[in-house]
Amino acid sequence: QQMPPLPVTAMKVKMGDQPLLLSFNGQTFSDLDVMLKAKVSGSITEQLFTPGAQVKAGEQLLKIDEARYKALYDSAQGAYQAAVASEQNAGKEFKRVKVLKEKNAVSQKDYDNALAAYTAAAANTKTALGNAKSAEIDWQDSMLLAPFDGVVGDNRQNVGSFAERGSELVRISKLDPIYVRFGMSDVKKLKIDNSVADGSWKRLNPTVSMVIDDIKYTGKLIFIDSVVNADTASVEAKAVFENKDHAIKPGIYTKIEVEGFFQKNAFKIPQKIVSQDPKGSYVYTIKDGKIEKKYIKIASNVGFDYIVSSGINDGDILAMDNFKKIGPGSAVQIINDPNNPTAMPAKAENNATT
Repeated sequence: QQMPPLPVTAMKVKMGDQPLLLSFNGQTFSDLDVMLKAKVSGSITEQLFTPGAQVKAGEQLLKIDEARYKALYDSAQGAYQAAVASEQNAGKEFKRVKVLKEKNAVSQKDYDNALAAYTAAAANTKTALGNAKSAEIDWQDSMLLAPFDGVVGDNRQNVGSFAERGSELVRISKLDPIYVRFGMSDVKKLKIDNSVADGSWKRLNPTVSMVIDDIKYTGKLIFIDSVVNADTASVEAKAVFENKDHAIKPGIYTKIEVEGFFQKNAFKIPQKIVSQDPKGSYVYTIKDGKIEKKYIKIASNVGFDYIVSSGINDGDILAMDNFKKIGPGSAVQIINDPNNPTAMPAKAENNATT
C-alpha cells in the first residue's frame, strides 16, 4: 500500500540583490587624544577645570606661576621699548653727524662713532625684541589652554606642586566624533575586492553599526587600507560615529557590522532549512510533489538567514520542515501558501518535525 504524501510547509524563493552583513571586531578610539605637558617650569597656582568635564578650545585649564611670567614679560617689553627709544635717538644723531660730515664740519672719527652707536642701538633693539617675544611665549605657556574641544581627564599634578618643563599635567580627548578601528582578514578583504571586481557583489555607500550597552549606533566607513599588516595578516579599516552626548568612550571593544554590500542575483533562505553532508550544504526542493536534493553555495549569513549565490533557481519551492521523515524522492503535500511561508497553518505545526 502506497504511503500518503507527507505534509510539509514550503517557501518559494525569489532571486534578487541580497544585502550582506559583514561583521568584524573593533575598538573605539579618539582621533585627538593628547597628554598636555608643561612648557614652562613653575608652581601650579590654580586649576580651572573639573576632571571629566567638557572644555572648549582655548579654555584655560591651569595657571603655572602666571603672575611671575607676566611680570617677566612686562619687564622684557619695557626693555624693548627703551631699546627702541635709544635706537631712534642714535638714528637722529647719526643723521645730524652725516649732514655735518658732508660739509666737512665734523671729523671722520665723529662720523664713525655716530654710525657705530646707531648700529649698536639697532642691534640692541632686535635683541630686546627677541627677549620680549620669548617672555611673551613663556607667559602664554604659563596659562595652559585646551588645544581643541574635548573632555579632560584627572589632573596629574595638584595645585601647589612644582611642575618641571615637560611634566605631564592633564589628558584631553576629543569624543565627538568617535572612531572605531577594526581589522578584516586578508582573505576577507581579498574576497570583497574580487567579488566587487567580478560583479558578483555591488557596493552602495557602505554604512557601519555597533551596539554598546544595548544601544545601536550607526556610522560611516571612512577608510580601508590597501596594505596587509604582516604581523596580524589583516587589513586595517576605520569607521566614524557621531557622539554628541559622549556616551561612547575610547578603548571599548565592540563588534562592527558593515552594510552596503549586495550579493547580486542571489537568494535569502532560513538557516534552519539548510542541511550538511560530506559533499556540502543542501536544501530539499519540491517538484511535482516529490522531494529533490540540491547542493547550494552559501555566500554569507545575515542574522538567521543564509545568502545563497548558486544551486537553486528563481521560483524553486523549498521544503521548510519534516526533515526527519522526508528525503530525495519522498512524496509530499504542501500545506501552506509557499508565497507566504510565515503564515504557517496549525496542521503543519502539529505534523512537522524540524
